[in-house]
Amino acid sequence: MIILDTSFLYSFLNKNDANHNKAVELMNKIISRKFGKPIIFEYVIDELFTLMINKQPFSYIEKVIDLILQDVEKNIFQIITLTDRENSLHNIIRLFKKINEDPNRKRKLSFTDCAILFAMIQNDIFYLASFDSGFDGTLEKIEDGIYALSSDRTLNLKKIL
Repeated sequence: MIILDTSFLYSFLNKNDANHNKAVELMNKIISRKFGKPIIFEYVIDELFTLMINKQPFSYIEKVIDLILQDVEKNIFQIITLTDRENSLHNIIRLFKKINEDPNRKRKLSFTDCAILFAMIQNDIFYLASFDSGFDGTLEKIEDGIYALSSDRTLNLKKIL
């Protein structure tokens, strides 16, 4: 399975974005299930529409919502949500604090990014489509726009939890 991050989805949807062409190329690989089933995490939906509301006309956002829902109905994508919300939230906070407290870390991870990491661990998801360099070092970059959660890195993250 592969989680589609906000940066990836926004680049895919925005023809003017610097990573648009790469996102289209990767989406073709993703749709062909090269990385398993494509997953859209609830926090990514929140972040994507929050980003879009100030940058795109609402009519476009409505089309994107309809497109995502249609693709979920067609089983092209799957939407996942957190289970055991209270415990999950505490674990995400632990990840957020531990990852970002490192003064040598060049790029901090947002709370949503830490929630994505937690969802990957919780659901045995090994891939992430993202153009966010904040994942460098935490996940293994296997190609531009694609990260992997190796078993070693999973163990390191689980130690935090």
